[in-house]
Amino acid sequence: MKRIRQYKNKKKIALSITSRSLLLLVLLGLLPSCIKDKLLDYLDLFPMTLYASADYNHRGKDATIPSTYIMQSEYNTYALPTDTSCPIEIMTRRGTQVLYAYNAADSVSMNANLMEAWVQRVSGDTIQHIPEYFFSTFEYISPQQAQPDSVHFQLEQQMRRLDIEIELGLPERQIITHGEGVLQGVYAMFNISTLEYSQDTFYVAFPLQLTQEALVSELHLFGFNPNISQQLKLTLFLEDGSRLTIEDDLSQELDSFNDDKLTPFHLGTQLNLKHEAGFTATLDDWIIEDEKEIIVQ
Repeated sequence: MKRIRQYKNKKKIALSITSRSLLLLVLLGLLPSCIKDKLLDYLDLFPMTLYASADYNHRGKDATIPSTYIMQSEYNTYALPTDTSCPIEIMTRRGTQVLYAYNAADSVSMNANLMEAWVQRVSGDTIQHIPEYFFSTFEYISPQQAQPDSVHFQLEQQMRRLDIEIELGLPERQIITHGEGVLQGVYAMFNISTLEYSQDTFYVAFPLQLTQEALVSELHLFGFNPNISQQLKLTLFLEDGSRLTIEDDLSQELDSFNDDKLTPFHLGTQLNLKHEAGFTATLDDWIIEDEKEIIVQ
């Protein structure tokens, strides 16, 4: 516990220093050049040419390579193309420092001060079910004054695809129009600096689309919190306007979801619909098929 407090205190101090440094850089632009040069020398800051390049080789086969990425230094943020090495002028200092790289993904918001990537919420503690894949990494450099340097980022996929497929028999396909699901215990935030996740309880809500043989949905998630059960609530909409609700615990089935982010995780079951004084529905045991993929329109 003492180490955790020390780490948090150091993190707060580092963020405070970074904020003051950014404010100082803005103020430097307002000073005469002679005064600015003397102040930069005093602070041991200097401009440097950095050649930055990146690749997305650490990704799943269904992930699209972003055309650009964001590089964030201690003093500034740069938008760079993926397919070429770019010489850029950065303001830096002597000594080892960290550079962060990540893509600007749809439905993912980046808190650049804390280096936290948050999946956008649809409401309260419920997040988007299919944001664009998020990639990130960081590298260290040790600048020397007046000497160009280079850095290569190997951006890593930080989300995994979850496919949910509920197979329907002919009677079920004639009665069910569509469905909705809510799954508990998902991670909503990933810190690209500490590689830690949010520990609060979040939910992901998703639609279930009716295909010729099943109800299907595709989700992109940072992962699941192993300390929170993965409770699933399904709502099925019938042709007569009525609804059926099914609840299940997927904690055991999703226990290995966080182990491999590059392979889509397919979770399937069979729906059984009975009509006895009204409709009731049950699900067969869930089956994990990593190599099976679904097509969601």
